[in-house]
Amino acid sequence: MTSSANPALSYALSKFLSNYMSEYHAQILIEFIISFTLWNILNIIVMNLKLNDGYLSRLDWLDFRNRIVSIIHGVFILFLSTYNTFFVHSGCGERNTRFEEIIMNFTNGYFAYDFVAMAYLGILDKSMTIHHSICIGGLSAGLWTGLSADVLISALFLTEISNPSMHMRNMLRLLGFRYTKAYETSEWSYMGNF
Repeated sequence: MTSSANPALSYALSKFLSNYMSEYHAQILIEFIISFTLWNILNIIVMNLKLNDGYLSRLDWLDFRNRIVSIIHGVFILFLSTYNTFFVHSGCGERNTRFEEIIMNFTNGYFAYDFVAMAYLGILDKSMTIHHSICIGGLSAGLWTGLSADVLISALFLTEISNPSMHMRNMLRLLGFRYTKAYETSEWSYMGNF
C-alpha cells in the first residue's frame, strides 16, 4: 500500500502532484488512490467468486457479496488497530507515525471504495451516506494534518470490534440461516461486542 507499489506510475504522479502540494500530501493522496484501487480489485474478485448464493434476490446478492469485502476489511483493521492502540500509538498531540498513516489510508481507501460501490450497486441508504462521509472526513483530516491518529485509530478499534460478527450475522440471515446456532452465536457476539 505504499507509493512503491508501481514505482514508475508513483513517480510520475508524485512529480505531477508536487506542483500543487507538499511531498507529504502527495504521498498521502497516492496511497489513498492505491488503497481505493486495491479495494475495488478485491470487490471485482469477490463479485466473480463461484458461491452457492445464486438463489438470492439481486439486492440481497449484492449486499452479501459487498459484505464479504467488508468483513475482510473489518478483520484486518481490527488486528491493525488493536496492535496500534495497545502497543505502538503516537502520543496525544504528536505527529502521526508512518504505521498510523498506513492504517488510516488503508481504511480511508476502504470507506471511499465502499461508499462508491454501495452507490453504484444501489444499496446505499441515508445512514450509510452519513456514516461513510463522517469516516472519510475524519480520517482525511487526520491524514492531511498529520495529527490525531492515536484518537482516530483507537476509535477504529472500538467501532470495528463488533464488525465481523455484525457482517456474519447479516450474511447468515441473507443465506436463510436465521434460526440456527451460528446465527444466534453471531448475534450474541455482535451484541456483546457492541
